[in-house]
Amino acid sequence: MTTQPTNKLIVFTAGFPFGGSEPFLKEELKYLVRSFDTVMLVTVNPEGKITQNLHEACQLFSLQHKDTFFQKTRALFNLFDALFWEELQVLKNVYKKKISFSILATMLMGLQRAKLIKKFVLRTIKMEPNVNLYLYSYWCDDTAIGIALLQRSNPCLKTFSRLHGWDAYFEVNTINYLSYRHFITKNLNAIYSISSKGKAYCEHTWKINHPDKIKVSRLGVGVQKYLKLKEEHVIVTCSNLIPLKRIHLLVEALSLMKSFTLKWVHFGDGSERQRIQWMCETMLPASIEWELKGWIENTKVMEWYELYAPALFINLSTSEGVPVSIMEAMSFGIPAIATDVGGNNEIVNHLNGFLISSTPSAEEIADTLKIYFALSKVDQENMHQAAYETWKKDYNSEINYENFCKEILRL
Repeated sequence: MTTQPTNKLIVFTAGFPFGGSEPFLKEELKYLVRSFDTVMLVTVNPEGKITQNLHEACQLFSLQHKDTFFQKTRALFNLFDALFWEELQVLKNVYKKKISFSILATMLMGLQRAKLIKKFVLRTIKMEPNVNLYLYSYWCDDTAIGIALLQRSNPCLKTFSRLHGWDAYFEVNTINYLSYRHFITKNLNAIYSISSKGKAYCEHTWKINHPDKIKVSRLGVGVQKYLKLKEEHVIVTCSNLIPLKRIHLLVEALSLMKSFTLKWVHFGDGSERQRIQWMCETMLPASIEWELKGWIENTKVMEWYELYAPALFINLSTSEGVPVSIMEAMSFGIPAIATDVGGNNEIVNHLNGFLISSTPSAEEIADTLKIYFALSKVDQENMHQAAYETWKKDYNSEINYENFCKEILRL
C-alpha cells in the first residue's frame, strides 16, 4: 500500500520574525501552517530579537547573508558563470541599458547571495522521497534567484515568489535595474504579484518570455471591529520614518492648518525620526497635537485603532505595492488618503478615501484633509462604510490566503 506524499514548505523571509520586519507575514503563516504538513521558516539576515510569536508547527532557521569582504571577493568568480553573461545579453539586447559599475556589482553580488541560498538549502534540507518540497521566497530578490537556481538543477521542486513594490519596479532602485528577472521567471513555477499593476509592469518592463507565470494574489488582513465615528479629529500614519514615506510632507501640510484642531499620531521609526520631530516642534501650531510613538508591535497598533477610532489613515509614499497598513485601517472602516503610486489606486478611490497625486504638495494634502472634515456626518459615515467593504471584498485574509494556499498546492 503506497502512502500519500507529504507537503513540506520552506518560506524565506528578509527578517521575520526578528525585529520589526514583515509583521504582516504572521497572518499569512496561519494559513500556510494549516495547508502544509511541515512549514520551515528561513530568515535571511535576522536583526534584533524575535518579536513575533511563531506557530508551534513552524521550524525556524536563520542565515547570515552579509556582504563581507570575503563574499565580495568570491563574487568576482561569477564573472566565469554562464548565467552572468546571459544577463549581460539581456541588459544589452532587451533592456538596452548602458553597463555601469553599479549594475555589474549588483549582478555579481546578487548571484553570490543566490548561491549562498542554494548552498544553505542543499546543506540543510533533505530531499526526501515521498515528500513534495515547496520553496517560497517572500520577496522577488536574490533569494528568489537562489531558489530559481535550485529549481533549474532539481526540476521536481515547486518554487515560487511573491512580488511587492521595490522588488518589481526598476525606477524605485537607484540604478534603475533589478537583476536576473528573465532567469527568475523562466525557472520559478510562479511569481505572485500583490497588485494588478505589478503584474502589468513586469510583463511590459521586464520584457519576459513567460508572462503567464506572473499571477495576481493579493495580501490580506484579519477581521476587526467596525469603528463608529468619533467627534475628535484624529489622523494616523504607520510606516518607517524614511525618505520614501515622505512623512515630512504631512508635517508641512499640518503646519498650514492653523485654524484646525486635530491630533496626528505616527507609528514607526527610522532614519528620519529626528528630522520629523524637529519639524513638528518648530512648525506645527498649538492647535495640532502630535505624537511619534516609534516602533510598536502590530497587535498594539491594532488595539490603539480600536480605542481611538481615527478618522483617516494617510500614506504619502513615493512607491508602494499595495500597503498592508491601508488594508489594516480599512478593516476597521477607516478611510485613507494615499498617493497615486504603485498599487494604491487598487485599494483607495473616491468612495473609500482620497487618491491624491503621486507627487503632492503640502497644500494638496492640507486641502484634502479640509475636504474630509468639511463633509457631513452622513457622508463621512458612507466613506467609512465603503472602506470597510473594500477590505471585506478584496483584502480579507481568510479569503485571499486560503485561495493562495490552494493555488500553490496545485503548482
